[in-house]
Amino acid sequence: MKKISFLILLLLPSVLFASGLPENADEMEYFSGLLKNAYKRIGVYKNERLLNYNRVVLPVPPAAVAQGEDFKILNMNLTILPVVGNSEKESKLTVNDQILIKVTGTSPLQSALFYTKSYEKITADSPDTEIKYTVEPYFYDESISIINIEFKNPVVKDTVLRINITTEGTPLCDPSPFLGLVTCQYNKELTYDLSVLHPLRADGKEDAFSFDISVIVPNDYFTTASGEFAGSVENGDGTKTELWHNDVAQFVAFGMAKFDRYSTEYEGQNNIKYPISSFVLPARADKAKGFHPLVGKALSWYSRKFYPYQFPVISFNEISSTSEAAYATPMAQFMPASLIDEGAEDYQAIETFAHEVAHQWWAFMVMGSNYEYPWINEGFAEFSSMEFATQDNPLARAFMYGVYAFLYFYIVEPKDDVPICSDDVFKNDYNYVLLTYYKGALVLAQLLNIMGEDMYKVLSHYVSRNLFQFSDVVRLKEAFKVITGDDYSWYFDKWLYEAGYPVYSVKYDIRSDKGKNYADLFISQTASTYNEETGENVIFDMPLDIAFYDDNKAEIKRITERVNGKTFEKSYEFSENVNSLTVDPSVKIYLKRLRSALKGDINLDMEVDGRDVLVTAYSYGFNWYSYFEREGARFLPNADIDMNGVVDDADLTAVVENFGKCLLSSCK
Repeated sequence: MKKISFLILLLLPSVLFASGLPENADEMEYFSGLLKNAYKRIGVYKNERLLNYNRVVLPVPPAAVAQGEDFKILNMNLTILPVVGNSEKESKLTVNDQILIKVTGTSPLQSALFYTKSYEKITADSPDTEIKYTVEPYFYDESISIINIEFKNPVVKDTVLRINITTEGTPLCDPSPFLGLVTCQYNKELTYDLSVLHPLRADGKEDAFSFDISVIVPNDYFTTASGEFAGSVENGDGTKTELWHNDVAQFVAFGMAKFDRYSTEYEGQNNIKYPISSFVLPARADKAKGFHPLVGKALSWYSRKFYPYQFPVISFNEISSTSEAAYATPMAQFMPASLIDEGAEDYQAIETFAHEVAHQWWAFMVMGSNYEYPWINEGFAEFSSMEFATQDNPLARAFMYGVYAFLYFYIVEPKDDVPICSDDVFKNDYNYVLLTYYKGALVLAQLLNIMGEDMYKVLSHYVSRNLFQFSDVVRLKEAFKVITGDDYSWYFDKWLYEAGYPVYSVKYDIRSDKGKNYADLFISQTASTYNEETGENVIFDMPLDIAFYDDNKAEIKRITERVNGKTFEKSYEFSENVNSLTVDPSVKIYLKRLRSALKGDINLDMEVDGRDVLVTAYSYGFNWYSYFEREGARFLPNADIDMNGVVDDADLTAVVENFGKCLLSSCK
């Protein structure tokens, strides 16, 4: 039995998850700040909008699915002509896009559907063949249009031809219907568009291809874009054309302003140099310089852990704080001014920059297949950034993953919980972030806890085999199989394709018999999404560590058991005296709840005593989010016996009614 200290009570939600505790007041204040920042970052408890969503998700139109024809995009050549006023309404944008395609289907290509951003005027033609086209609003989002191009003479396999699509009009910078993000701004001080939305194939068969981007701007402006700078040409009329290139791209974003441009080279291990550039307004020039080493360290760390960085450069670029999000595009990150203002020592800035840099691996070097698995981009990026940001601080790592688990447990209602690999994640903005980013990261983090460094060997192989290709869970499992001999289906099939997490009810007894000592353990398992009426239940297959302790609380032995059924039962024999045991003592598994089989036994020592009364009384009246609204709030998850988010009369009654009960043989 452990002594409950005031320090433990102060640590609040992380009690269930952290492997250690802060040792002084300064550390305590620091970790309390981290917890509050985690809430502010997604803003759910105040119904604010969310941070860190970096891509538009476009469901495939039924007409595109029915086409059954195929082609490959080889290159896109975009010329962007912004005419900038004092606001979006006073500005005009023209994008001329020449698309080079190759017919790959066995049947002649009769038509092709593309998404593009909606403008007042959209036209299409081809210098190589006669076409006709129609433009219609997209059913999911009228700010997007669908261009249906029909070929007068069907185009046979292996034919290469050009299609020109031109969009003209006032930029549309309204909040998106999904997550409500504002992805562009047009004014004379700072213009950027993270959703130029070059014509994308509308059938979900998008491939990677090369981009050439030309942006025409006044001579005293500079541009930034998702690619590598390829030169600047003066046009002789007070404007210049700045050129950008990307060999393997999915997205086009650009910015223009009287930027302060700053370039450095970060030297990582083995003398590998990473060219880094920043494009910010002069007021943030000094702050931006501080982020160059951070970006370099992230590139170097990811290169060692996952696979060497494959792009020639990387940049980060200022956007307005009103965007409320940070974004990644190939070779370029777009960061809100307010985040840059926080400075490179701020934890949220570190983690957010690291998250967006990680997308160079998990979105661009390995690409999520057809938008079906946002988790394979966002969950991986969040996991990567958390591992990077806490690499030298295991307590901070445990604490922050504990925060993520805590938010998931209490914000996502069991009835709203859905598999993270399913279209259902798009039904709710908040749940999308909590499931795709945070639960996605937790699924990977606890697997790292189980596997150790072997997991990085798997991920390195996974990147190498899928470099610049679209990937999915099947390919991910193949990498596990090659490196470990196990494809980990027992793990991924539950965590990706089922909702919820395991809830373990623990019962144990310590006894002696004929000079030998025994610990008898019984665990029953249900899922957080268990439905009593239908009997629907998900049984997870998880390795759980069991630690045994002597009378002095010293660990005698630790055993790993595979708990993969509704119940687990086993008796352990010892020559030493055994006093107690703990399930998952190092908290390797973040996504779980541990409860005692004896209701009211808060600290899982198999008896309801004064300690349980103390903890429940201390937390009484506090709900799960009260800590972030009132200083000194004292919610403890274990005291929330019925897991409804508040320690109330029902919890206190459960302790009082069962006070004095004990399941141990020593009590009888």
